[in-house]
Amino acid sequence: MTSDETSGARLRALAVTTGVLTAVWVGVLIDGFRPGAVVPVLLPVLLAAAPFALPAERRPLADTVAAAVVTIAMVATFTDAGMHYLPMVLLLWATVIVPRRMRQPHGPVAVRLLHLAAGLLVALPGLVSIGGIDKEMISLTDAGVLYILLPIGLGAMCAFQLRVGYTAVALFGTVAMFAALLDGGFLFLAFWWFGGLYLTVGAVGRVASPLRKI
Repeated sequence: MTSDETSGARLRALAVTTGVLTAVWVGVLIDGFRPGAVVPVLLPVLLAAAPFALPAERRPLADTVAAAVVTIAMVATFTDAGMHYLPMVLLLWATVIVPRRMRQPHGPVAVRLLHLAAGLLVALPGLVSIGGIDKEMISLTDAGVLYILLPIGLGAMCAFQLRVGYTAVALFGTVAMFAALLDGGFLFLAFWWFGGLYLTVGAVGRVASPLRKI
């Protein structure tokens, strides 16, 4: 299996896992355990997992079809169950795009710009929080300082193309998603989407970055 196929398989596995968690949340915890409610929410998972059963040459097309169908279903049902599938959709499109980009050579400037963009996206919550200090929205307690410095530090590691940084971002996103599932409060979607975005950025950066010493 080539490196791009391995990367696609790993991202696809993450998408399927996220889909299973989403299906459990929507079909069981929200709608109650009813066969009629569980089966529809599992269909995106089956679509995402189907390429694993296909020959390698057919997987890219199957990944694209799965990503497109799940995206259309998410948009069509966004105000109901669809909004919960956003992290899965992000990972599905990462499964489609990343292996294709890995098969195409890129110059060092383009690669550096991609990692800088990823680092900026990861650091954005901390950078925004700095502006909240003047407005007294963020206090300079230990928790407040950590809330600012953690995303900025992770973003810096991503910008310098360190795999350990992307791994930490993915783990941080995973923790946020599980925290959302365990809490289930009115901030559920915020943590779920935030965690899904961090998980996607971290997973993509890790599989796309070469091994290097820190």
